[in-house]
Amino acid sequence: MKKNNFFVLSFLMLMFFHAKAQKTLVYAYEDADFYEALELFNDEKFAVAQRKFKKVYDRIEAPHSEIKMNAEYYIALCALELFNKDAEYLFVKFIDHHPQSPKVRKARYQLGKYNYRKRRWSTTIKWFEQVDENDLEASELSEFHFKYGYSLFKKKQKTEAKKRFYIAKDSESDYKVPALFYYAHLEYEDGLYETAYKGFKSLEDDEVFGSIVPYYITQILYLQKRYEDLIIFGSLFLDSASTKRAPEIARLVGEGYYNVGDYINSAIYFEK
Repeated sequence: MKKNNFFVLSFLMLMFFHAKAQKTLVYAYEDADFYEALELFNDEKFAVAQRKFKKVYDRIEAPHSEIKMNAEYYIALCALELFNKDAEYLFVKFIDHHPQSPKVRKARYQLGKYNYRKRRWSTTIKWFEQVDENDLEASELSEFHFKYGYSLFKKKQKTEAKKRFYIAKDSESDYKVPALFYYAHLEYEDGLYETAYKGFKSLEDDEVFGSIVPYYITQILYLQKRYEDLIIFGSLFLDSASTKRAPEIARLVGEGYYNVGDYINSAIYFEK
C-alpha cells in the first residue's frame, strides 16, 4: 500500500512540474516580442525598438504585469535616446503610474540626464538629488557625478559641486578629464593653489584643456611667489599665448623678473 502511495505521489509531482514547465514555456513565448525589442534597444536601434515596446505594452491587458511595466519604461528610454520631445513626459508618467517599481529610481536618473542635456540646471539637480547611486550601474556613476557636479557648479553651489567632481576625477571614464579640470578650477578659486597646480599640470597635454590650463598655472606660480618657475614657464608659454591673453602673461613674467631683481628683463616684459 505504501509502495502504491509512493508511486501516486511521484506521478502527481511529475505532472505538477511538467505543467509548470509548460506554463513557463508559454510565458517565454508570449514575452518573446519584449526580448526582441530589448535586443534591438541594446543594438541602439531605438526607433524600431520603441515601436516593438509599444506593441508589447498595448498587447498586455493586465495593468500590473511586470513585462508591461518594463515595456513602458523602455518606451520612455527610447524617446530619450531619440531626443524626442515627449521623453520627459513619458518618464514622469511612468513614475506616477509605478511609484513602487524599482525602475522608478532609474527613471529619476534618466530625467536628470535629460534635463542636463537641456541645460536646465535646477531641474537636473532636482532629479539627481533623488537618485541613490547604489541603484546605478558602475558604468553610470562617473556620468552621474560629473553631470550632477556641473549642474551644481552652474548654480554656484561650489562646495557640493567639488565633492562630485572629486569622485568623478578618479574614475577611468570619459568624464575623468573634465571633472579634474573643474575640480582644479574650484580649488584655485578657494585658494588651494598646490592642489589646483597639480591638477592643471596633469592636463597640459590634453587636447581640450591644454590651451587653457597654462593661464591658471602662470597665475598660481605668481600667487605662490615662485618667481623663477614663473619666468621659465611664462616666457615659454608667451610665444603660444593668444593675443588677448598675451599682455596678462607678459605682465606676470615682468613681475617675476622684478621680484628676482632683474629690472632690465622686467622692463622688457612690462613694455610688452
